[in-house]
Amino acid sequence: MGWDYDITADGADLIDYCERVVVVTEGMANREDSDFKLPGLEGEVTFPNKLWDSGNVILVTFLRYTDPDGVITHTDGSAGHIYENISALKAIFGKNGLVDLRRTAPDYGENRMDVELIQGPNEGQWPGHQIWILKAPKPFWRGLTPVVISGSGSVTPAGDAPIDDMVIEFDGNGRVTIDGEWVEIVGSSGANIMVDCGARTILQSAVHRDRWFNPFSDRWLRLHGGQASTVTFAGSVTGLTYFPKWHGAGG
Repeated sequence: MGWDYDITADGADLIDYCERVVVVTEGMANREDSDFKLPGLEGEVTFPNKLWDSGNVILVTFLRYTDPDGVITHTDGSAGHIYENISALKAIFGKNGLVDLRRTAPDYGENRMDVELIQGPNEGQWPGHQIWILKAPKPFWRGLTPVVISGSGSVTPAGDAPIDDMVIEFDGNGRVTIDGEWVEIVGSSGANIMVDCGARTILQSAVHRDRWFNPFSDRWLRLHGGQASTVTFAGSVTGLTYFPKWHGAGG
């Protein structure tokens, strides 16, 4: 199934260059394969809590034969518009680095995903039909509206994907626990300590304070979209901010 939404890339509205833009892949990415064998046992022993790998986003564009207003104005006619439009898309997706892909979905609103072109554009079945293979290092659509947790309690985030890039603010020593896993600040001095679980930084006024940080494990913290979690603040915790996530990249 493909989804034809209002899609932009690095702020450029793709409908200016295309009649239609469709995201074909809306499945899940692959999980890391970390199961193991035991001598004398059939099959494998499953390793729980596997992490999601990166995923591919297949984007299909149907190029315009006109300008953005639907009028043929190029001196070379419709062929000239096709050339201009494919050149514009190549400039957008062919950059060295990640492209900010955004869309508005009717069921959960505006969201975004960072992607990078790894193959294409490839010719599709019809003239002007181009296929772009994009890689999403984080294979989830991320909501644009932050959610702030200001105290202990039960939290059920929107979405259906894991959230592991929350930002926590401490005003001194403290601990945040989510379903038995925790991160804490110990031995600190001063306030406004920001722990970014996605960037893996512990900053106080742009100064790294890694020596104050103590995590339960390498996983740090995570919430799960659509699932209730128990969040507990202890000590000088100001708040926790996260963005809902949805599965999207796959294929």
